[in-house]
Amino acid sequence: MPDIDIDFDDRGRSAVIDYVVKKYGRESVCQIITFGTMGARSVIRDVSRVLQIPLSEADRIAKMVPEGVGVDLEQAFDDVGEFRALQTSDDPQIRKLMHYAKVLEGSARHTGVHAAGVIIAPGRVSDYVPVSVAKGKSGAEDVVTTQYDGKWVESFGLLKMDFLGLKTLTVLDDALRLIEENHGDVIDIDEIPLDDELTFELFQKGDTVAIFQFESSGMREWLRKLKPTTLNDLIAMNALYRPGPMENIPRYIARKHGEEDVEYPHEMLKPILEPTYGIPVYQEQVMQMAQVMGGYTLGGADLLRRAMGKKKMSEMAKQQTVFVQGAAERGVDEKTAEEVFDLMAKFAGYGFNKSHAAAYSIVAYQTAYLKAHYPSEFMAAAMTNDMSDNRKLSIVLEEARHLGLELLPPSVNASQAHFAVESGRIRFGLAAIKGVGRGAIDSIVEEREENGPFTSIFEFARRVDLRAINKKAVESLVKAGAFDELEGHRGQLSEAVELAVQYGQKVRANQAAGMISLFGEPGGDGAAGMEPNLPVVDPWPKSRLLKEERESMGFYVSGHPLEAFTPEARAFASAQISDAPSLIADEPPPEEQDWNYRQNRPVHAFCGIITDVQHRTTRQGKPFAFAQFEDFSGQAEVVCFSNVYDRIQAYLKVDEIVLVKGHVESRGGSVKVLAKDIIPMWKVREQMVKSLVIRIQAADLTEEDVDRVHALLDTSPGQCKLYFDLISASDPRPQRILSRTMVIDPNNEVMKGLAGIFGRRAIVVEGEA
Repeated sequence: MPDIDIDFDDRGRSAVIDYVVKKYGRESVCQIITFGTMGARSVIRDVSRVLQIPLSEADRIAKMVPEGVGVDLEQAFDDVGEFRALQTSDDPQIRKLMHYAKVLEGSARHTGVHAAGVIIAPGRVSDYVPVSVAKGKSGAEDVVTTQYDGKWVESFGLLKMDFLGLKTLTVLDDALRLIEENHGDVIDIDEIPLDDELTFELFQKGDTVAIFQFESSGMREWLRKLKPTTLNDLIAMNALYRPGPMENIPRYIARKHGEEDVEYPHEMLKPILEPTYGIPVYQEQVMQMAQVMGGYTLGGADLLRRAMGKKKMSEMAKQQTVFVQGAAERGVDEKTAEEVFDLMAKFAGYGFNKSHAAAYSIVAYQTAYLKAHYPSEFMAAAMTNDMSDNRKLSIVLEEARHLGLELLPPSVNASQAHFAVESGRIRFGLAAIKGVGRGAIDSIVEEREENGPFTSIFEFARRVDLRAINKKAVESLVKAGAFDELEGHRGQLSEAVELAVQYGQKVRANQAAGMISLFGEPGGDGAAGMEPNLPVVDPWPKSRLLKEERESMGFYVSGHPLEAFTPEARAFASAQISDAPSLIADEPPPEEQDWNYRQNRPVHAFCGIITDVQHRTTRQGKPFAFAQFEDFSGQAEVVCFSNVYDRIQAYLKVDEIVLVKGHVESRGGSVKVLAKDIIPMWKVREQMVKSLVIRIQAADLTEEDVDRVHALLDTSPGQCKLYFDLISASDPRPQRILSRTMVIDPNNEVMKGLAGIFGRRAIVVEGEA
């Protein structure tokens, strides 16, 4: 039997399963087993445990395997010389480890429960397939599963339902709730207009970060070229942006805009292919072509489509004869019929189901509608649902900044568990802070709502339940800036954490002992005594503040280390990390690239900060390194081979802000930059910046501004020219004026000072890349 897929919001999936169990009976419903296999890293750790290799050594070896989906031992041997050398190690235990790991990799390791699959039987499930019991997650009750996995269960003729938890539906639900809370607008998302101008403008600009199915950088680039105007355009793009049909996107766009003539394989196929400009895009079109030209029934056409999709040559030969005969009966010559059959066979292999693409595109349109009309609420909902994935959350945060939305830091006096909206501004949720559990959050919010806002870190420690909020949680709150609106700066608050916790515990102990306050009230402020004073320490520098934010939340909130080099990044970085998939979209996979191709690939430049470095050596003893690297848009791994290592090793330091030039690769779903050069941004500023331009509205430039610039630059003479681009209301083209008296050194103090006068975005650097 065919399986049936239904998507529900993440939170509602368990309720649907409960409903099915109640309706059909517990013994007639069960979930499907899965078999977890030994991956490259896990097999090393498992075999090490059996061979009693120390945990630290096992972990060191396992981490030699590059991260990424689908990376196996063979690929790790090819990529990492040090790992490859372990196969011939002097230690016999290590040689055994590598031998057994190669044998066992891919073997079944444990069982689990399929994320979506549910079986509904006409009677007891155990009458049809053997069943087993799996442990429920996080203390939930045990789950009955089949002993066969999904592909075997289907062959037993049982009804297989895929109840999929779709995060996007949860985002929609959360956004609609926030919109109602903040604006009083009750929106029926299924009744919104499907021709909304603002929504299509969003698609046409490619502003589709966080938009379901349309958020990749490659898709956004194609949307800018397509400029969709109807829902059908979105449906077609959703179906085309997949391996195989992607090659037809340029033709589809050219034909839509009248830049290429629309042609049809045969006039009788025009009604079928006209909506997609003569290009077969959907599986349904292939079936209709078989029906109209070949005389197939729709059932027969579906069987033909399946045979084409599975590339069964013997079956294809039979079907071609049937198709050509049917076409001849309808007046189509043999040559044309064979050409159409070949065209159908090509597209059936990777064609997408139109109904599926339409359903996805409707959901995408709904999310885009909310983003266009209620950006704060939509982005807050998207952030809440990406809290468990720092990489995705960083991208959504950067998009919110791009949209001009103000982001408020977490606050013990204002934040809820999840992201919320305050007068159009997005407030961070406490659940985004590492080390602060749900119990701690509930304690903070309940106490605040019952007894008012907190006034100091000491009062906070006195009022909350310190059994739910331990010292580590308070430290994380400080690092994340959740106490910033209270007395003291983060340096003082960090030093005061232990004292505050001790104070809170003492107050609780006094209350438990029944101390009476001055007014005779048990547990009153008399039990608290005098609050301690905050320690006198220096404030954290901006670099420490940002580093602690990243440690506590996985990303930066109050700024970004790269902001100091925004003008240089705009001038010398050719791409952002999030652009990487589109940069290599047309390249063959790495294993198919010959030496000549690899040597002549384009070099891209990225500006970012190094967050981790691992130095290694090859089997020949040559040094190389892996570095984790991130910019405003995402993270990537930088690979520094031996031929560049000696030249750039001095700059391979954690927290170093650098310009990385190299080739881009994607392996196992992760982005890698194969470094050709790494230059620290301070060096870029010193050596590559030739002129500095301040772009400003002429009417906004005052004598006071000029005097402040003179005072700032008089202390930093250099070789860099200074220009003013003055923009007037009457002429959008800027008038460039060279300052003849100021030739400057664009050092950190100068750039910071100019940003303070004119704003960072007004400063543009020009130079030689």
